[in-house]
Amino acid sequence: MKISNKIEELGDCCKSSGHSNKKKNNKLGYFSMVLFLLMTSVQMVYAQVPTITSFSPASAKGGATVTITGTNFTGATSVKFGTEAAASFTVVNSTTITAIVSSSGQSGQISVTTTNGTATINNFVFLPPPACNIVGPLKGCLGTNLTYTVEIAYSGNDQTSTPPVPELLISFPVGPDNTTNGAMIISNTPFVYNAATNSGTITAVLFPGTTTGKILGILTVNAPGGTSTCSASITITDVEVTTSFLPIKCFGGTTNLEVNASSSGSNTAYKYTLSRDGFPDVIISSQFTSVSFPNLVAGDYTVTVEGNNLGCKGVKKVTIGDGAKPVVLNCATDVTEASCQTQDQINTKFNAWLATFSTSGGTNPVVTRNPLTPLAPSKCGGSTTVTWTVTDDCGATQTCTRTFTVTPDLIAPVITATGTPSNGTLGCNPTAALITAALGTAT
Repeated sequence: MKISNKIEELGDCCKSSGHSNKKKNNKLGYFSMVLFLLMTSVQMVYAQVPTITSFSPASAKGGATVTITGTNFTGATSVKFGTEAAASFTVVNSTTITAIVSSSGQSGQISVTTTNGTATINNFVFLPPPACNIVGPLKGCLGTNLTYTVEIAYSGNDQTSTPPVPELLISFPVGPDNTTNGAMIISNTPFVYNAATNSGTITAVLFPGTTTGKILGILTVNAPGGTSTCSASITITDVEVTTSFLPIKCFGGTTNLEVNASSSGSNTAYKYTLSRDGFPDVIISSQFTSVSFPNLVAGDYTVTVEGNNLGCKGVKKVTIGDGAKPVVLNCATDVTEASCQTQDQINTKFNAWLATFSTSGGTNPVVTRNPLTPLAPSKCGGSTTVTWTVTDDCGATQTCTRTFTVTPDLIAPVITATGTPSNGTLGCNPTAALITAALGTAT
């Protein structure tokens, strides 16, 4: 209804000259009442349009409550954050609304709609939940630390605020997905925030544990926008090396080194490397788990086995000892003894002489003696010759021959008599004194 048209109609009525003043007054009163009602109606319609004066907090995550302050909220039918409707809202009174931000909220305007219109206000910041991603190897070798980069999106507040460092919690749940015995993060870099992308990164070093198996690492990120988790499943493998060889029997000889490899991974080929200081490496590439390095002399060796399709290495130190040194004879010396000793004295010295023979070195040396049971020479003179022969498993034969001699006594004794023998008969069983008195003494 147009106000101008009503006024014109009322004016036409007033212009009729056939009416009395009383009638004119009635007409004017009616006009005034209609005009008042129309103006009041316009004011009432204008007053019912909603307005927003403020909101709190300035930023919020999904599920958070935002309080909106303004006017004419009664009968509100919609509350939006950006273009996304609030998860729910409550009209507390005509000047206050509490709204729950949806998980897909947006930054920008907050809008409140009633049947009489829509009110908006700018500069709301939606805090999306963080997202994390772990970048790094999914397979590793036992004994080798692994490095990972963790990427965290939406890790801070809005780009104009000072971002907090998100809380990062790493866990290795006990169970069949963690079997390497002691996996842990041993170091990490500081968190680096990029305000332009509202994201950040951190680099962490993982100790894989003391045994092969599986690792499941779960990262929990707590940021202003909420909580998220990400995980990495890692397999730890190893190449185990065992060696064996027969001892070198003879000095300067050789032996064969047998090398066996096994892996907890799916190796299909191996690279065997034999190293020794001062000598070129010997390399064997093979699909077999056992190889032989032949004709190795004594020395210190390093065996490295690499799984060609995994890159894991096993290392084994090996020391091959030399065989026993050649046999050495410690022969008796030729000995000459004077006569005029008792036979017991000669026998004792002869046996001591035999015992001076000995050997050292050699591989299982065997000693033979010829004669097998030699006898000492006579106390009156003579000699005994003994030959020792030594052989060992390496085929070496050595001998030595030595002689033990007793010098014969070739000087005749000289008898010198003292006293003068007497004539007479001594009779039976004379005493020594009677004999000396009768015969004297001789030297």
